[in-house]
Amino acid sequence: MKLILALLLMMATVCLAQAVPGTHNAQSQFYRDSLKAIQNADDTYRDYDDFYQKLVKQEEMLPTIWENILGCVAGFVIIGFGTYGAINSESIHESYESAAISPRTISSTAIAFQIIGTSIIAYNTYAIIRDAPRSKKTHNYERIYEIYKQRRNEQIKIDFIPTFGLDNSSAGINLLLRL
Repeated sequence: MKLILALLLMMATVCLAQAVPGTHNAQSQFYRDSLKAIQNADDTYRDYDDFYQKLVKQEEMLPTIWENILGCVAGFVIIGFGTYGAINSESIHESYESAAISPRTISSTAIAFQIIGTSIIAYNTYAIIRDAPRSKKTHNYERIYEIYKQRRNEQIKIDFIPTFGLDNSSAGINLLLRL
């Protein structure tokens, strides 16, 4: 029964995580943003470095999935304590007989630990599935910023080209601007 409830809870968590808006169509959003970055790079009158740096910093400040992975590990540890208590309630009762704790109390506490651990794992699994697109979004913003910087640096190139004139014995430097 516990296994069935745990599977149903996990399935509900996964289904809820799939219903998070904005997780679909991420690739087309990246293409639109990268085209906008190229257009911004072509605008020579304004500098968009601060704009893209703020985008990356805002995404980096959002919660990451590593905190949720640690939460899942903590949930498994709590479930482990609960399982140990449920299996060994008699031996725990015998070792702490002077405290007058009944095996039923130990078993109910162990079940509570298992329920709490399962809830923690379910929420953190949901949060991992929910926040995974955000980490992709951070990576996409970093790539878009790199596209912007690369395009911005390619716009104007100044080359100094040494020239030598053999017919009239002259030498000099020509300035070549590439747009």
